[in-house]
Amino acid sequence: SRVPSFLRTPTEMAWVVSCLVPIVLAPLICRVKSIEPWMKLVLVAGGVAGIAAVILSLARGSWLGLFGVLILVIALGWYKLSTFEKSRHFSSFLVAILVCGAILVPFTPRIYERLTADDEGSALIRLPLMENAMLMIGDNALVGVGLNGYRTHMTKYDETGIFVSQVFANPVHNVFAHITAEIGILGGVIFCLLIIFSMYESFLSFGSDDRLVAALGLGLGLAMIAFVVSGLKEPGSLGSVRPPVRIWFLILGMTLAVTQ
Repeated sequence: SRVPSFLRTPTEMAWVVSCLVPIVLAPLICRVKSIEPWMKLVLVAGGVAGIAAVILSLARGSWLGLFGVLILVIALGWYKLSTFEKSRHFSSFLVAILVCGAILVPFTPRIYERLTADDEGSALIRLPLMENAMLMIGDNALVGVGLNGYRTHMTKYDETGIFVSQVFANPVHNVFAHITAEIGILGGVIFCLLIIFSMYESFLSFGSDDRLVAALGLGLGLAMIAFVVSGLKEPGSLGSVRPPVRIWFLILGMTLAVTQ
């Protein structure tokens, strides 16, 4: 049977899962009492498995996004707890950290190598990719080159000197530059405004007296932050059916459902 692209691409998997982990963990961290015990076990298992999957993907950008939102969800979740609950908050997550650490012990050599080894120009090539994208945006500022049109047009605008579009025949590794090149500067601005709107509405919900609504608002706001962090170093088109862009639409939809 055909293997879904979601499973074939570790960086895409890490991008998506890093967005889902805070949504899964927020109800646990905020100690939502309406959640059944069996459901809490499912959420714990999903959170631990998600964290392990992102780390084992070796996608450094998603590592950064995941660890950033984990710190925020633990710290902000603590704010919503009663005095008695706060006394048990950090001890619970120390246990979770130890469990994740135990799972990852066999893989520490690969993780260490990923952090310290030469990336063979993987990071540096993003600079000429961005230069190529800026030339495309400058020449198609109003309407862009069209949805999913980046690959078709990138060689035409390649004035990088190393002909990066032929050396590395992929779109710019930045979702904001990729989308702006395809739909124009106005479209790129609207894309950014939708992200800001989603985060604003989510964090407003975090102030709700209903702890479930507050937890979901916190999780969704942090999910969008995780999407942005990974998106700064990965391509993504609004015309794509690949999972990372779909997760953006999912977060927007869930935010509207929670806040309305």
